[in-house]
Amino acid sequence: MELEELLSQMAEEGVIHGGSEVNKAMVAVSDETKRLCAILNNGVYTNEEIRQQMS
Repeated sequence: MELEELLSQMAEEGVIHGGSEVNKAMVAVSDETKRLCAILNNGVYTNEEIRQQMS
């Protein structure tokens, strides 16, 4: 599920049920965010290196 679709479904449904596709997508986005934060918080990077991590 793409981020835009996730955000749209979250706005429409208002409630996220555990185990639903929306919940699974939200957890995946959260896990990726935590991974990127850990990488970026443990070093010094140029703007280009940060862009590479985000893509």
